[in-house]
Amino acid sequence: MDFTETFSMNAKTSFYIVGNLSAGPMRYALSKAGARIDKKTFFPLRSIPKVNFVYVKPSSIQYGIFPQLQKPTSSTHRSKIMKSSASTLLKELNFKHRKRSLFPIALAIVIVALISMIALNVPLPVILAVGFGGLAIARFTYHNDYITKSTLIYYRLDPQVEKGYAVLWNAFKELSTWARIWHIQSGTQLGEWQARKREAGANALISRGKISPKVQQPKYLRTNILVPCIPLGQRTLYFLPDRLLVFDREKVAAFNYASLKVKAETTRFIEDSETSVPKDATVVDQTWRYVNKDGSPDKRFNNNRLLPIVEYGEVHFEAAGLEQTIQVSQVKAARTIEQAVEHFTSAIAT
Repeated sequence: MDFTETFSMNAKTSFYIVGNLSAGPMRYALSKAGARIDKKTFFPLRSIPKVNFVYVKPSSIQYGIFPQLQKPTSSTHRSKIMKSSASTLLKELNFKHRKRSLFPIALAIVIVALISMIALNVPLPVILAVGFGGLAIARFTYHNDYITKSTLIYYRLDPQVEKGYAVLWNAFKELSTWARIWHIQSGTQLGEWQARKREAGANALISRGKISPKVQQPKYLRTNILVPCIPLGQRTLYFLPDRLLVFDREKVAAFNYASLKVKAETTRFIEDSETSVPKDATVVDQTWRYVNKDGSPDKRFNNNRLLPIVEYGEVHFEAAGLEQTIQVSQVKAARTIEQAVEHFTSAIAT
């Protein structure tokens, strides 16, 4: 991969982060010669993460690794990016994702040690010395976690891909402004009317939790862009320019956009009360808490009351090994996400 053809520091689009990549205390100066650490470090060079390079073009994605420079070079010097692959980058992500974080362990040891010394009436100077020393060790492990667990990626997008990604990015920014968004965690079908009549006539019982989609970076994935993400309990979806990454506690999974199916639908949901209805949602009907087949109230229940039926939008994300649904208080927001993903998928496929 020719470095002079692919490298660019242009960062005019809003989703780019202006400035150098970093991992904890490490600051990387990127140039046409390669990647160089801005400041001297006492961490061994072999432990310092390399900077991956991903060039996304229509129907083509190139992966590489920046040459790692130990000292400044001439401004006229040119280097070639070392070839890499999507699978190599995914292996790096998983290897570092599974690494144990040392900072929580170090901090817990320091806290336990200080509490024990206070309980044993250890002299104050000793407690202070151990405290300051322990905090220094904890700080070192904090930075060490970022260095050993971080994966660095510098993205360059073809102008067509950049426009498509901007549409996706702006759709997620808009999504975060709506009043309420939920993750559909599970659903149980209610077949017999005897079961449904005690649940306001609902066809299914839905378990859901409030979520807050946003644009950010994964904790240990440092890039030159802000990434649209959807937190789904123990899983988080990150919509990167080259593929969708799904982080959970155990691993990182990757899905090509061509294999990802995104479908928006309109659904009706029975809320518990009027106060549960989001301010931007539309109430389309109402039903009784205990209802007969003809829609009339079941008079055997004294505490029967009317419940609002609200129209929401749902977005389904499906791929091999992935099946997730979010619910949005505005129907048009769901359609916007569907159209944005389709638009971006088309931009990188043509």
